[in-house]
Amino acid sequence: MSSHSIQDSHSTQIGRGAIPLNVPNQISQTNAPSLPSFTDASEELAMQFSSKAEQGKSLKERISSNSNRRVEEAKKWMQLLDGSRPQAIDALSKRAQQELARGGGTKALLDICNGDPARAALVLQHGQKLASQEGRPDDKQRMVECEKNLIREYGPQINGGLNTAKALIKYTQDPSLLQQLRNVYYKSIIKKRSLSNLCASLVDLLGEDGLMAGLRTMQRALADDLKSAQPSINSTPQLQALVSDLGMSQKLAGVVTESRHLLERMRKKVMLQQMTPLELTRRIIAMTTSQLYIGELRRLNEDTVGQKRPDRLLFMNALLPVIKRLPIALWADTKHRSSAITSMLRYMDDETAKEIPSPVKNASLGHHGSALWK
Repeated sequence: MSSHSIQDSHSTQIGRGAIPLNVPNQISQTNAPSLPSFTDASEELAMQFSSKAEQGKSLKERISSNSNRRVEEAKKWMQLLDGSRPQAIDALSKRAQQELARGGGTKALLDICNGDPARAALVLQHGQKLASQEGRPDDKQRMVECEKNLIREYGPQINGGLNTAKALIKYTQDPSLLQQLRNVYYKSIIKKRSLSNLCASLVDLLGEDGLMAGLRTMQRALADDLKSAQPSINSTPQLQALVSDLGMSQKLAGVVTESRHLLERMRKKVMLQQMTPLELTRRIIAMTTSQLYIGELRRLNEDTVGQKRPDRLLFMNALLPVIKRLPIALWADTKHRSSAITSMLRYMDDETAKEIPSPVKNASLGHHGSALWK
């Protein structure tokens, strides 16, 4: 979209699905902060920072109207990104000015913005306006150049951070957790586009109790991102399944529950190692990302039930149905699912052949050791 069309849209709406200016943004919910009215960043700011055709222009050149209001909007969007205790954007802009004057670049800027490109973009927007107001053309030009580099290196992250801000703050107002959730989105969705990586990262961050709510939050965040005028990514079948299947978060959270129940059943029959439900969940999810090799199964077995072959067979027999019930959308490739099941069956055949005395091997192969535990 041209800068002219963006300016014209201020009188009505900005981008697809945006809200009119000066209309209160409807993000106030039970656990969301009460924020003043401001323009939808997922539409306007994302378009500002995304368009390659506009990269060579300063923010003032791209959007020339109502500059004082834009300073206030940058502050309000920093509050949205930072949650209940936002850092003063004036102070961050001053630090950015000092770092750039000393010869720093995007790395120095990111260092003062918690490594977050979306926050850095807002700081540059704000800093350029302040430099103009205070008559500091050299500082402004350095920020313009830094903005170009930031967009070139981190355009998708800037869009993603802004597009998902409202969904994430409905989950938490804690600044640290907000940043961690954005980092998960940057890594798992924007960079890797991996549903399995997203699940593993949320398990690490939120644990079993928080996984369901975390997945639902990411569903909303991804939906907001994909429907924005400037999405950070193109959708994949996996990611689209997460958005379109309202029950997907429950299915994925159910993997943790199945892991816990599996270990509880095993504990009644064998001596378990130090395996936890969350660690087992991580290992199961890892199976969905690439081809599964028997060596990985062997390590998982030993880490869960130790060295005894009967215990390993028992665990594999219990694990196989769990693998078969994993949501299809979780698999990075359906071939990985077939490979995992085939590898598990082959591994159990091998273990069964070693366990059963020679005269009865041929009769037992193909039952995958299950006859031993009936």
